[in-house]
Amino acid sequence: MKVAFLNQEFQVSMSRTVREEFMSAFKEEMEISERLERVQKAIEGSTEDLELMGRLLDEFDLLQRRAQAVDLDEVDAKVSKLMPELGFSPEDSDRLVASFSSGWQMRMSLGKILLQEPDLLLLDEPTNHLDLDTIEWLEGYLKKQDVPMVIISHDRAFLDQLCTKIVETDMGVSRTFEGNYSQYVEAKAAWIETQYAAWEKQQKEIEQTRDLISRLGAGANSGRASSAEKVCMR
Repeated sequence: MKVAFLNQEFQVSMSRTVREEFMSAFKEEMEISERLERVQKAIEGSTEDLELMGRLLDEFDLLQRRAQAVDLDEVDAKVSKLMPELGFSPEDSDRLVASFSSGWQMRMSLGKILLQEPDLLLLDEPTNHLDLDTIEWLEGYLKKQDVPMVIISHDRAFLDQLCTKIVETDMGVSRTFEGNYSQYVEAKAAWIETQYAAWEKQQKEIEQTRDLISRLGAGANSGRASSAEKVCMR
């Protein structure tokens, strides 16, 4: 299973261009591409050293085969397809990441992990630092993703829009409630009411048993009183 994690402090490099930032999601592919470019330049500068050129040509051939295996053309096509989905225009490709707001940097971070095609997406306070318009965009975008998600958030409206289950952990015990956050609040209130009713019933039964013990113990039924006391203690 491939797990992707969107940190609440969006992980981007301010000195990269937007396209370079997206391409950084494909670390192995980019290393091959950069190595190919360096070897190609080295070949152009080794025309007078045939032995060196031969070694470089062998390396270039190996790198080309690796590039075909990881399909560098497909990587480029994936980035070109995703950028407009995230709201980036073709002109944004060469702009520096530092020139964009935190909301747009969040889109870059999200885009990078979606490019990796994860089986599970973990989102840690994804609405932090975002304005209302960007939060609404994020809700709509995530709704369209066919990826299971685990979301930690204090934004109840955001949880209402996206979640189908709420997991509550209290005093070391976890319980799962079906539905979104508002439905969880209602279900939790009903659960507490049921637990309280069960506790009240139990207390009433204990009191009745104690009363029985007291009455039986006063007469000749001390054996029955002892049995009732054992029941009460359970």
